[in-house]
Amino acid sequence: MILEPVVDLLEHPGEISRRHPWETARVDFFLRLCAGDGLASRAVLDVGAGDAWFATCFRERYPRDNIVCWDAGYTAERVCTMQAAGAGLTYVAATPEGPFDLVLMLDVIEHVQDDAAFLREVLARLRSGGTAIISVPAWPWLYGPHDAHLGHCRRYSPAAARELLSAAGLEVEQAGGLFHALLPARALAVLVGRFSRGKQADTGHPAADLGNWGGGAAITRAVGGILRLEGRVSRRLAGMGLELPGLSWWARCRKA
Repeated sequence: MILEPVVDLLEHPGEISRRHPWETARVDFFLRLCAGDGLASRAVLDVGAGDAWFATCFRERYPRDNIVCWDAGYTAERVCTMQAAGAGLTYVAATPEGPFDLVLMLDVIEHVQDDAAFLREVLARLRSGGTAIISVPAWPWLYGPHDAHLGHCRRYSPAAARELLSAAGLEVEQAGGLFHALLPARALAVLVGRFSRGKQADTGHPAADLGNWGGGAAITRAVGGILRLEGRVSRRLAGMGLELPGLSWWARCRKA
């Protein structure tokens, strides 16, 4: 039996009235990463889809009706509510059959105790030669109270993440860091917390306030612009085989 995914629903405790520029930049980055090799026209599985905002944006960018949002946190009532919203997506809490051409696991596997077994089971739904796009929180030494609060079992070094993906039968084609400018702030918060009687500050990750962004128009444009620029830099460097460290790590992989 497949190990069920767990999404960061704790990051979205209520209705979101205004998206954090971190989240909009993240969506922009992965939508662009999905653009190659004709992926925009194939069957897609979004694992741990949560409120399905990414899948909704994906469908708006690449119109189609073959996107499955899978999340074990979905109740029957939630599925009915989301389905009634008319986004043209399919929502499931049970294991989907597949096969799929593109599997998205964006900040999901860090929630699972046996991440290796979980990956193998999910990838059984991905056709041979299909693409998996995966992101994880980076650098184990940054693990702290916020990660624990969100149910993260771990953070990953790039080397450990690559080894995990390779063992699951994936060939990493491109990879890199993301949110480079946020890494020093998180590192500083960790150091301050550890020198303050071991109580790490819980303000090192933008997801803490995803639903409570109150910045003005100018600051929103500035923060969002910087983060989107970082995403373009990350993709460009990955194309040259270079990885710039960031708060997150991502990989675009091919199933052998």
